[in-house]
Amino acid sequence: MVKNLKIIHSVRNEKIRTYVKLSSNSREREKTGLFTFEGVKLAKEAASSVEVVSVFVTRECLENYREPLAEVLERCDDVCLINQIGADKLTVNKQPQGVFVIACKGIVCDNNGGIAEKLVSAQNTKSASGRNIYVLLNEIADPGNLGTIIRGADAFGLDGVILSAGCCDVYNYKAIRASMGSVFRMPIYAEKDIPSFLKKMAEAKINTYAAVVDKNPPAAGSEAAEDYKFTPPCILCLGSEADGLPERITSLCSRRVTIGMKGKAQSLNAAAAAHILMWRMSNGLLYATD
Repeated sequence: MVKNLKIIHSVRNEKIRTYVKLSSNSREREKTGLFTFEGVKLAKEAASSVEVVSVFVTRECLENYREPLAEVLERCDDVCLINQIGADKLTVNKQPQGVFVIACKGIVCDNNGGIAEKLVSAQNTKSASGRNIYVLLNEIADPGNLGTIIRGADAFGLDGVILSAGCCDVYNYKAIRASMGSVFRMPIYAEKDIPSFLKKMAEAKINTYAAVVDKNPPAAGSEAAEDYKFTPPCILCLGSEADGLPERITSLCSRRVTIGMKGKAQSLNAAAAAHILMWRMSNGLLYATD
């Protein structure tokens, strides 16, 4: 049995309205510190990673997915049974599974330079835990790309993701869904002043790598290519889908790195490029452009 099960009959219910407002409004998410998502897999992933405030579930979903939902339903004190009309009101998917969650954000560390202090301290004391490898995203506007990059950072064992002020909301549902739950696990830091952050990294002799598009990229193994071994802590910096990194940021990085491409495409999707570069970085190798 589900504890504290409440039944909601009307889409005018205040809890339903709260969910819809959080789902559609990033300012509301920022103000309340809450966010929403839906789906069985994400609900299962969230059960052990975030503080779940409310769960809305249809009877059909409860019957079909009782086992994978058991933990999140057990941990939540506010479980509401809704009908299909309620599910249709809450969902942003064409074929909803029938489970919807409100949870506390609590993962993004918007602490005004906290990650910079952490990296500098680790470098000075040589007391870093983990691999101390990060990716910095500058003005990534597409939530699907953002979530996919976070998923890659999780898969390749990076220690965290650093977001500039111009990035889209990491708690946008498209970003959460694209991350496949990685957003619940990965440490994510917000940095409002990226140039200042990079200057601090340079002063502390922490390597930063600017991902750029090179019209004549070096081919692996050719004389023009340089194999570069990483020494953590280090940070890979990636720019927006449309414009890449601006010169004011690339000029502050230790090196510029690129992906050698033999075909006719001029560039890669931001998430695809990020995955290739993070994989190379996690294995200690990148091709430098200079």
